[in-house]
Amino acid sequence: MATQRRILTVEEEDLKTARRFFYGGFLALPLLWLLSATFFWGKLRRERVHPDLKFYVYGSALGAVVAIAGILAWVIYFQLNVAVSESLQRLLVVTVPLNGDDW
Repeated sequence: MATQRRILTVEEEDLKTARRFFYGGFLALPLLWLLSATFFWGKLRRERVHPDLKFYVYGSALGAVVAIAGILAWVIYFQLNVAVSESLQRLLVVTVPLNGDDW
């Protein structure tokens, strides 16, 4: 007996993709949140949109903003403090010697 496969509508396919991008962003891939938010943002302007799609798109946008803010805060902190703290510099900065004898 052959199994029947249901054909997904465009809205169901969008919801499935937005859900995958939303949960994929939690796997240390905030770029997926940014992609999801930018791709599906225009689709939120429609009259009738699935409430779950709104949740995933707004959640992805919020996650992308928080991740970008966290990365920027880390970069600013690192750039301002690595030259000041010698112990932090030894811990985080790898200096490759010019001659190969020291390795």
